[in-house]
Amino acid sequence: MTSSNPESSLSGALPDAKTVERMAASAHEAIDRVAAKAGPAADKVNQMAGEAVDAAKLKADEFGELPQEWADAVRGFVREKPLTSLAIGVAAGVLLARLTR
Repeated sequence: MTSSNPESSLSGALPDAKTVERMAASAHEAIDRVAAKAGPAADKVNQMAGEAVDAAKLKADEFGELPQEWADAVRGFVREKPLTSLAIGVAAGVLLARLTR
């Protein structure tokens, strides 16, 4: 009867230590190359996102000022021409009343 050693039957299928080291070194180099290319791209995306946030904040501030500017303009018009403002208001009321019938 021959005894079979399980370790001896597996040793032929497994790579030796040098092969594993070469594979690990090759994988490490590939990861380094990808990281070197991804780093600047991530920095560029981060910079562009920051610029987009700044632009959005600026536009939001501008839009926030518009209603105040319109209100100031209407107040100025009413102060300068009160009768014309009253006539415009009455005409708008009549028009809305006819449209909602």
